[in-house]
Amino acid sequence: MFSSFALHHLTTEEKGEVFRQVSRSLRPGGVFLLVDVVRHEDESHDAHLQAACDWMRKEWHDFSPEEMATICDHVTGNDLPETVITLARRATAAGLSAPEPVNQYRWLHILAFGKTPGRDAQLSLSYRLSTISTTIRRTMYHSTRSAWRWFTRSR
Repeated sequence: MFSSFALHHLTTEEKGEVFRQVSRSLRPGGVFLLVDVVRHEDESHDAHLQAACDWMRKEWHDFSPEEMATICDHVTGNDLPETVITLARRATAAGLSAPEPVNQYRWLHILAFGKTPGRDAQLSLSYRLSTISTTIRRTMYHSTRSAWRWFTRSR
């Protein structure tokens, strides 16, 4: 299962319900991949919103001041990002593994939660993620190689 930039619009309780729904829907061995905004552990909600808007104003140069004001109005009026620890507590209470970090840039996190029975859940999730990563790299290598062969033959 996959969720991208949606969970941070829900309350903490609603996020818990999402994790319960995911846990009920995933088969053992399944993975829930979450791509979303996550607060730093030592950052309050208000401090996060201010820092996010300050960063966007500084770094996002392609928007007019009016467009940036609209973006920051959306962020301050709708975003409810949690910390990784809070997400982990909600996920484990729902029967999922603690999150395995896949990638992170500033407040953007990619986290994987697994549904694996037994005490080796985290190890199993890490193994599956490394296997998925290896498979993607191999597929990209072979696809690129095939495309290059086709391109050189068709010239």
